Amino acid sequence: MIRQVDVLVALKIQSDGLRSPYEKLGRGIGIDRAQALRAARRLRQAGLLGNDDSIRAKALAEALIYGVKYFIPADLGPIVRGIPTAYAAPPLSEHIAASDDPPPVWPHAEGNVRGQSVSPIYKTAPDAALRDPVLYEYLALLDAIRIGRARESNLAKEQICLRLGVEV
Repeated sequence: MIRQVDVLVALKIQSDGLRSPYEKLGRGIGIDRAQALRAARRLRQAGLLGNDDSIRAKALAEALIYGVKYFIPADLGPIVRGIPTAYAAPPLSEHIAASDDPPPVWPHAEGNVRGQSVSPIYKTAPDAALRDPVLYEYLALLDAIRIGRARESNLAKEQICLRLGVEV
């Protein structure tokens, strides 16, 4: 069964565009080598990762678009200081005008935006996103799907497919 950390590992592999050694991969997302190795094993069993540690793009797109919002639902909380996500972060922030509603944010001490807290897919995801802009965009797109507003979700699905080079 896929776990939250596995989704983060898959997105980090995709954002790097290469097959990183597990120690380097783990460091990039704030987990240890053993956790990264176990996550890769589960991803292979689920058909999201090939034996050569390459992402199976179509399978990953389907899992992100159709599955994650049910298996890793977004918990919305109080107004906090944090890092913008979903439609408030790139790339969707370029397509969606700001509203009067507080933007969705991951609670984080280094955040500079006040908004409604959104639980990240894994506890280390915000820190990993701050270190990797491509990963940040994937995570923000995924949050747009997890939060579930139709317009943002549809744009996020299109962007994920575009970035993965697949049609779903």
